Amino acid sequence: MELSPSEIVSEYAGFVWRALVHLGVSDNQLKDVSQEVFLVATRKLPEFEGRSSVRTWLYGICRNLAADARRRDARNPETPGELPESIVMPAQEGALWAKRAHAQLVRALGTLDDAPRLVFILCEIEQLSMDEIAEERLGPRFALATRDCKSHATACAPS
Repeated sequence: MELSPSEIVSEYAGFVWRALVHLGVSDNQLKDVSQEVFLVATRKLPEFEGRSSVRTWLYGICRNLAADARRRDARNPETPGELPESIVMPAQEGALWAKRAHAQLVRALGTLDDAPRLVFILCEIEQLSMDEIAEERLGPRFALATRDCKSHATACAPS
């Protein structure tokens, strides 16, 4: 199946955005890095041989560009301005809780090495099966992380 650049963007934009968020790209860089992913993908599309899925190929691009973005953030830390005072209405508490929980997840993912983070994101967030993840053959560290996650999933499965 051969996809055009516009088909890749329309089909995988949500995936790329989620991947970048979970790979620790800061909010202020998210839009630019997302666009950069699709620019790189468009440039490298003729070289794509189909040995992995388009999703996995894009995730590799996301992972590399997210690492670059995190390095930029580390070199140029943004000092937050003064936060405005706000009152949270009861109807907003659920949304606020979800936003805080998501921010906590992103921070936790930022503490993981690349291989376990990749397995967690693809399995738990993108809902790929362990077999789908394992068949991508992304290297020995990745295989070890997949095996560990698979054994954890088996141990934690409801009986």
